[in-house]
Amino acid sequence: MNAPSSSGENSGCWRRLLIALGIAVAAGAFLVFVLAILVWQSVAWLKNSGEPRMAEYEPLNLSPGEEEDVQRVMNGINEAKQKDTVYNEYMTTRVFNGAMQKIIEDEQRKATPKPDAPLFVRGAFVDGRMSMRFTIPVKPEETGGPPQPQKAAPGLVPERKYVNAEALFDLDIENGEILRAELHKLVLRGRDAPLLVRWVVSYLLGAEKARSHQQKDSPANHFRAIKLLRREGDRLHIMLDGARLREQDAGPEKDLKPQMKADEGR
Repeated sequence: MNAPSSSGENSGCWRRLLIALGIAVAAGAFLVFVLAILVWQSVAWLKNSGEPRMAEYEPLNLSPGEEEDVQRVMNGINEAKQKDTVYNEYMTTRVFNGAMQKIIEDEQRKATPKPDAPLFVRGAFVDGRMSMRFTIPVKPEETGGPPQPQKAAPGLVPERKYVNAEALFDLDIENGEILRAELHKLVLRGRDAPLLVRWVVSYLLGAEKARSHQQKDSPANHFRAIKLLRREGDRLHIMLDGARLREQDAGPEKDLKPQMKADEGR
Protein backbone atom coordinates (compact mmCIF):
# COMPACT_ATOMS: atom_id res chain seq x y z
CA MET A 1 0.00 0.00 0.00
CA ASN A 2 1.20 3.45 -0.83
CA ALA A 3 1.29 6.00 2.04
CA PRO A 4 -0.53 9.27 1.37
CA SER A 5 1.79 11.96 0.21
CA SER A 6 2.58 14.90 2.48
CA SER A 7 1.66 17.32 -0.30
CA GLY A 8 -1.94 15.96 -0.33
CA GLU A 9 -2.22 16.38 3.41
CA ASN A 10 -0.99 19.96 3.20
CA SER A 11 -3.45 20.70 0.40
CA GLY A 12 -6.39 19.38 2.47
CA CYS A 13 -5.25 21.35 5.50
CA TRP A 14 -5.04 24.59 3.50
CA ARG A 15 -8.45 23.92 1.97
CA ARG A 16 -10.06 23.52 5.42
CA LEU A 17 -8.28 26.63 6.65
CA LEU A 18 -9.53 28.71 3.70
CA ILE A 19 -13.09 27.46 4.19
CA ALA A 20 -12.97 28.36 7.90
CA LEU A 21 -11.52 31.77 7.05
CA GLY A 22 -14.25 32.37 4.47
CA ILE A 23 -16.97 31.46 6.97
CA ALA A 24 -15.42 33.79 9.57
CA VAL A 25 -15.26 36.67 7.07
CA ALA A 26 -18.86 36.08 5.97
CA ALA A 27 -20.06 35.92 9.58
CA GLY A 28 -18.15 39.11 10.42
CA ALA A 29 -19.59 40.92 7.42
CA PHE A 30 -23.09 39.79 8.39
CA LEU A 31 -22.62 41.04 11.96
CA VAL A 32 -21.32 44.39 10.71
CA PHE A 33 -24.33 44.63 8.39
CA VAL A 34 -26.75 43.87 11.25
CA LEU A 35 -25.00 46.37 13.53
CA ALA A 36 -25.15 49.04 10.83
CA ILE A 37 -28.92 48.48 10.50
CA LEU A 38 -29.36 48.71 14.29
CA VAL A 39 -27.35 51.93 14.45
CA TRP A 40 -29.26 53.42 11.50
CA GLN A 41 -32.60 52.56 13.12
CA SER A 42 -31.50 54.07 16.44
CA VAL A 43 -30.20 57.29 14.90
CA ALA A 44 -33.36 57.73 12.83
CA TRP A 45 -35.54 57.07 15.89
CA LEU A 46 -33.66 59.58 18.06
CA LYS A 47 -33.27 62.17 15.31
CA ASN A 48 -37.03 62.37 14.81
CA SER A 49 -37.84 62.46 18.54
CA GLY A 50 -38.60 66.18 18.57
CA GLU A 51 -42.11 67.26 17.58
CA PRO A 52 -43.46 70.75 16.87
CA ARG A 53 -46.43 70.17 19.19
CA MET A 54 -46.99 68.77 22.63
CA ALA A 55 -48.97 65.58 23.01
CA GLU A 56 -52.58 65.95 24.09
CA TYR A 57 -53.25 64.89 27.66
CA GLU A 58 -56.60 64.08 29.15
CA PRO A 59 -57.79 66.48 31.91
CA LEU A 60 -57.11 65.30 35.43
CA ASN A 61 -60.79 65.53 36.42
CA LEU A 62 -60.02 64.90 40.08
CA SER A 63 -62.88 64.45 42.51
CA PRO A 64 -63.16 66.86 45.49
CA GLY A 65 -61.70 64.13 47.71
CA GLU A 66 -58.76 63.62 45.37
CA GLU A 67 -58.16 67.38 45.23
CA GLU A 68 -57.97 67.34 49.03
CA ASP A 69 -55.53 64.43 48.86
CA VAL A 70 -53.30 66.33 46.41
CA GLN A 71 -53.24 69.38 48.69
CA ARG A 72 -52.52 67.16 51.69
CA VAL A 73 -49.59 65.60 49.83
CA MET A 74 -48.14 69.01 48.93
CA ASN A 75 -48.59 70.27 52.49
CA GLY A 76 -47.02 67.11 53.87
CA ILE A 77 -43.93 67.44 51.66
CA ASN A 78 -43.49 71.12 52.59
CA GLU A 79 -43.89 70.32 56.28
CA ALA A 80 -41.28 67.56 56.01
CA LYS A 81 -38.84 70.09 54.49
CA GLN A 82 -39.47 72.59 57.26
CA LYS A 83 -39.25 70.11 60.15
CA ASP A 84 -36.60 67.75 58.73
CA THR A 85 -38.97 64.80 59.00
CA VAL A 86 -39.76 61.88 56.71
CA TYR A 87 -42.96 62.12 54.68
CA ASN A 88 -44.70 58.76 54.31
CA GLU A 89 -47.58 58.39 51.83
CA TYR A 90 -49.63 55.81 49.93
CA MET A 91 -51.25 57.40 46.89
CA THR A 92 -53.19 56.42 43.82
CA THR A 93 -51.79 57.30 40.40
CA ARG A 94 -54.54 59.92 40.01
CA VAL A 95 -53.38 61.71 43.15
CA PHE A 96 -49.78 61.28 41.96
CA ASN A 97 -50.69 62.97 38.67
CA GLY A 98 -52.37 65.82 40.52
CA ALA A 99 -49.33 66.33 42.76
CA MET A 100 -46.98 66.25 39.76
CA GLN A 101 -49.12 68.86 38.01
CA LYS A 102 -48.87 71.11 41.07
CA ILE A 103 -45.08 70.72 41.12
CA ILE A 104 -44.86 71.50 37.39
CA GLU A 105 -47.04 74.60 37.79
CA ASP A 106 -44.91 75.80 40.72
CA GLU A 107 -41.76 75.37 38.63
CA GLN A 108 -43.25 77.31 35.72
CA ARG A 109 -44.18 80.19 38.03
CA LYS A 110 -40.56 80.69 39.08
CA ALA A 111 -38.66 83.70 37.75
CA THR A 112 -36.13 81.38 36.12
CA PRO A 113 -37.76 77.96 35.62
CA LYS A 114 -35.62 75.06 34.53
CA PRO A 115 -35.58 75.04 30.71
CA ASP A 116 -35.80 71.23 30.52
CA ALA A 117 -38.39 70.71 33.26
CA PRO A 118 -41.30 68.45 32.20
CA LEU A 119 -44.43 70.22 31.01
CA PHE A 120 -46.80 67.31 31.55
CA VAL A 121 -46.59 63.99 33.41
CA ARG A 122 -49.21 61.25 33.54
CA GLY A 123 -48.64 58.05 35.48
CA ALA A 124 -50.70 54.85 35.58
CA PHE A 125 -50.41 51.15 36.26
CA VAL A 126 -50.45 48.96 33.14
CA ASP A 127 -50.22 45.17 33.47
CA GLY A 128 -48.83 45.53 36.98
CA ARG A 129 -46.08 47.91 35.88
CA MET A 130 -45.67 51.64 36.09
CA SER A 131 -46.52 53.57 32.94
CA MET A 132 -45.35 57.14 32.51
CA ARG A 133 -46.21 59.60 29.73
CA PHE A 134 -44.45 62.93 29.72
CA THR A 135 -43.54 65.93 27.57
CA ILE A 136 -40.20 67.73 27.81
CA PRO A 137 -39.22 70.87 25.88
CA VAL A 138 -35.95 70.66 23.97
CA LYS A 139 -33.91 72.82 21.64
CA PRO A 140 -34.21 71.90 17.93
CA GLU A 141 -30.50 71.01 17.67
CA GLU A 142 -30.89 68.52 20.54
CA THR A 143 -33.32 66.44 18.48
CA GLY A 144 -31.46 66.40 15.21
CA GLY A 145 -32.89 69.64 13.80
CA PRO A 146 -30.75 72.34 12.20
CA PRO A 147 -28.74 74.52 14.62
CA GLN A 148 -30.49 77.79 15.40
CA PRO A 149 -28.68 81.16 15.43
CA GLN A 150 -28.06 82.81 18.78
CA LYS A 151 -30.16 85.80 17.74
CA ALA A 152 -33.10 85.24 15.45
CA ALA A 153 -33.84 87.69 12.67
CA PRO A 154 -36.54 90.32 13.44
CA GLY A 155 -39.98 88.74 13.32
CA LEU A 156 -38.59 85.19 13.41
CA VAL A 157 -38.68 82.96 16.46
CA PRO A 158 -36.70 79.68 16.55
CA GLU A 159 -39.08 76.75 16.45
CA ARG A 160 -39.58 75.13 19.82
CA LYS A 161 -39.76 71.37 19.90
CA TYR A 162 -41.01 68.82 22.35
CA VAL A 163 -40.21 65.23 23.19
CA ASN A 164 -43.43 63.31 23.87
CA ALA A 165 -42.47 59.98 25.40
CA GLU A 166 -44.07 56.97 27.01
CA ALA A 167 -42.26 54.44 29.20
CA LEU A 168 -43.32 51.19 30.85
CA PHE A 169 -41.01 50.16 33.68
CA ASP A 170 -40.45 48.65 37.12
CA LEU A 171 -38.70 50.81 39.71
CA ASP A 172 -37.89 50.24 43.38
CA ILE A 173 -35.83 52.70 45.43
CA GLU A 174 -34.96 52.33 49.10
CA ASN A 175 -32.82 54.68 51.19
CA GLY A 176 -31.52 56.42 48.08
CA GLU A 177 -30.46 53.16 46.44
CA ILE A 178 -32.03 51.77 43.27
CA LEU A 179 -32.90 48.17 44.02
CA ARG A 180 -34.72 47.51 40.77
CA ALA A 181 -34.85 49.41 37.49
CA GLU A 182 -36.17 47.62 34.42
CA LEU A 183 -37.42 49.29 31.26
CA HIS A 184 -39.97 47.21 29.36
CA LYS A 185 -41.08 49.73 26.75
CA LEU A 186 -40.05 53.15 25.46
CA VAL A 187 -42.05 55.02 22.83
CA LEU A 188 -41.37 58.25 20.94
CA ARG A 189 -43.78 59.57 18.32
CA GLY A 190 -45.77 56.38 18.57
CA ARG A 191 -42.74 54.24 17.66
CA ASP A 192 -41.16 51.67 19.97
CA ALA A 193 -37.48 52.09 20.72
CA PRO A 194 -35.20 50.01 18.44
CA LEU A 195 -33.32 47.07 19.89
CA LEU A 196 -29.99 48.91 20.16
CA VAL A 197 -31.60 51.78 22.07
CA ARG A 198 -33.18 49.32 24.51
CA TRP A 199 -29.77 47.70 25.05
CA VAL A 200 -28.16 51.08 25.72
CA VAL A 201 -30.93 52.18 28.08
CA SER A 202 -30.71 48.88 29.99
CA TYR A 203 -26.96 49.35 30.32
CA LEU A 204 -27.39 52.93 31.56
CA LEU A 205 -30.01 51.82 34.08
CA GLY A 206 -27.62 49.18 35.36
CA ALA A 207 -24.85 51.78 35.66
CA GLU A 208 -27.17 54.19 37.51
CA LYS A 209 -28.22 51.40 39.84
CA ALA A 210 -24.57 50.64 40.66
CA ARG A 211 -23.80 54.34 41.11
CA SER A 212 -26.69 54.82 43.53
CA HIS A 213 -25.25 51.97 45.61
CA GLN A 214 -21.71 53.37 45.59
CA GLN A 215 -22.81 56.96 46.30
CA LYS A 216 -25.73 56.07 48.52
CA ASP A 217 -25.25 58.94 51.02
CA SER A 218 -23.33 61.30 48.75
CA PRO A 219 -24.79 64.67 47.65
CA ALA A 220 -24.05 63.51 44.09
CA ASN A 221 -26.76 60.84 44.45
CA HIS A 222 -29.93 62.34 42.95
CA PHE A 223 -32.08 59.74 44.71
CA ARG A 224 -30.83 60.17 48.27
CA ALA A 225 -33.95 62.11 49.32
CA ILE A 226 -36.09 59.07 48.44
CA LYS A 227 -36.39 56.77 51.44
CA LEU A 228 -38.82 54.51 49.58
CA LEU A 229 -40.51 54.38 46.19
CA ARG A 230 -42.34 51.27 45.04
CA ARG A 231 -45.69 50.02 43.81
CA GLU A 232 -47.76 48.25 46.45
CA GLY A 233 -51.01 46.92 45.05
CA ASP A 234 -52.84 49.70 43.26
CA ARG A 235 -50.94 52.47 45.04
CA LEU A 236 -47.51 54.06 45.15
CA HIS A 237 -45.73 53.92 48.49
CA ILE A 238 -43.49 56.98 48.77
CA MET A 239 -41.27 58.08 51.66
CA LEU A 240 -39.29 61.32 51.28
CA ASP A 241 -36.54 62.75 53.50
CA GLY A 242 -37.52 66.38 54.10
CA ALA A 243 -34.02 67.55 55.07
CA ARG A 244 -32.48 66.19 51.90
CA LEU A 245 -35.31 67.56 49.77
CA ARG A 246 -34.58 71.00 51.18
CA GLU A 247 -30.86 70.59 50.43
CA GLN A 248 -31.66 69.66 46.83
CA ASP A 249 -33.96 72.67 46.48
CA ALA A 250 -31.12 74.91 47.70
CA GLY A 251 -29.01 73.86 44.73
CA PRO A 252 -25.88 71.79 44.11
CA GLU A 253 -23.52 74.42 45.55
CA LYS A 254 -25.15 74.46 48.99
CA ASP A 255 -25.79 70.73 48.81
CA LEU A 256 -22.07 70.04 48.53
CA LYS A 257 -20.92 72.35 51.37
CA PRO A 258 -21.16 69.74 54.16
CA GLN A 259 -19.05 67.33 52.11
CA MET A 260 -16.50 70.08 51.32
CA LYS A 261 -16.16 70.98 55.01
CA ALA A 262 -15.67 67.34 55.91
CA ASP A 263 -12.90 67.06 53.33
CA GLU A 264 -11.20 70.24 54.65
CA GLY A 265 -11.19 68.87 58.21
CA ARG A 266 -9.27 65.76 57.23
